[in-house]
Amino acid sequence: MTRLASIDIGTNTIRLLIADIETNGEFKRILQRMEITRLGENFVKGRGILQDAIKRSIEVLEEYSNLIKKYNAKKTFAVATSVFREANNSDGFLKRAYKSTGLEIRVISGIEEARIGFLGIVSVMGSLIDKTLVIDVGGGSTEFLIAKGESPITAFSLDLGAVYLTERFIQSDPPTPSELENMRDFIDKSLSSIAEYIPETWIGSSTFNLVGTAGTVTTLAALDQEMRTYDPDRINGYLLTRESINRIYNMLVRLPLKKRRILNGLERGREDIIIAGTVIVLGVMDTFRFDELKVSDAGLLEGIIIDAYEKAEGSL
Repeated sequence: MTRLASIDIGTNTIRLLIADIETNGEFKRILQRMEITRLGENFVKGRGILQDAIKRSIEVLEEYSNLIKKYNAKKTFAVATSVFREANNSDGFLKRAYKSTGLEIRVISGIEEARIGFLGIVSVMGSLIDKTLVIDVGGGSTEFLIAKGESPITAFSLDLGAVYLTERFIQSDPPTPSELENMRDFIDKSLSSIAEYIPETWIGSSTFNLVGTAGTVTTLAALDQEMRTYDPDRINGYLLTRESINRIYNMLVRLPLKKRRILNGLERGREDIIIAGTVIVLGVMDTFRFDELKVSDAGLLEGIIIDAYEKAEGSL
């Protein structure tokens, strides 16, 4: 048994997992943490991450570093995603983080993010049957992976992130119909760019399944169950119907931020971006004619550990 840690530094959140992994590759979660630091706040491609967002995030990484030491994790694998692929000061952030915490952070591509996240999903959901489209709705981008059973076929990354779309299209509270329509049009046009890679015979087929992971999707599952306290065991494998998601969406768009904050199942700090995230999910379901979505609480964090362990052939 080896104790390892993984950190996922995203556009909206920074997450930590400390787990014990057995020689057969199975692992037991010891500690999980998540903090919303909004690294992608007011971000524009080719420009830098805001200094306030960097400060917030470094403070969280320092806290995580102390927890990793406290729990005696043998090794830590940290990755950075969407916003780091576009910012002109990513290297400065990585150097500053290393100086403050000793963490070596690796920026990964959207395609690699999708592949690693798929490993995490399979670890908790077991064998995926037939054909599957996996979506990971993030703050700055959404990753897509197409698989047959447990074998990935191809992956894509689109600039469809809940933070990015919120800042680009929503200025009103609650959002206006025209703001929502413009956002949906943008999403639909973006999705059309990957539709050609999915065989037409798959679309609408009972053997083509949709699986979702990350904050937007798990939040929708928590909202549907009106969870007062988040429970991963009630999230993994949960089936969300399009009807349920549409009902949640219609409720959210009528509520101002202050009322969204008090909804059971909606994590504090996500109330402003959940509408954009939900529109992404509905766009995917409509484009590829899915009636339901299977939810996975596990994803990139678990996949980081599994991927590292497999590459090391158990020698970590």
